[in-house]
Amino acid sequence: MKAIKFLVTMMLFGIALGVSAQGLCNPSKEAKKLAKTYKKQKWEVAPGGLPIECQVQRAYDMEFDPTLELGQTKYMFGTGISAGQFYDAAKLQASEVAKGDLVGNIYTEITRLVSAQVNNKQLSNQQAESVAGVVEKSKSLTVKRLTNILTVVELHRTTKEGNTEVMIRLAVKSDNTKNMEKDAKQYINDEVKKLGIDDFMIQ
Repeated sequence: MKAIKFLVTMMLFGIALGVSAQGLCNPSKEAKKLAKTYKKQKWEVAPGGLPIECQVQRAYDMEFDPTLELGQTKYMFGTGISAGQFYDAAKLQASEVAKGDLVGNIYTEITRLVSAQVNNKQLSNQQAESVAGVVEKSKSLTVKRLTNILTVVELHRTTKEGNTEVMIRLAVKSDNTKNMEKDAKQYINDEVKKLGIDDFMIQ
């Protein structure tokens, strides 16, 4: 009996938090429109989580900071979706996918620079593959070094097969990613040099 009372209390507490949070946020038309789309797609929030409108608005506020100049970003983002029999497992996998996506965004400029070097140095196919392997290993190391990660959006829904599908959107401050990018460039330069490829340098 006590267990049932405790469960009911926690459910009511979660609902109260959701209502309170909804009252604190002021979603824009864009946020409401996207939230409506998510709801049509059967996405839901976990008990006690922020309403979808508030989560979307939070993502918008972080991505389009009016205090920054055009083209500047305060955060880097990554999104991942995964399905599984259990919520926790699906959430964990979605988080890993989101981290990989986030690091992929960090590496956009690095990949461009590496490709330019490969073309300029006229590397053989074998050398180019070796360099690509170095870049991929660098990405894996960067994923492991991610810190101060913020969960901006967390939604879930039930699939036709009865599994739980989880969507995660993560963010990391751009100041942190700049250091990661610098370390990644140094790692790639050092490892490519070990391959015996001379004068290969990205800055």
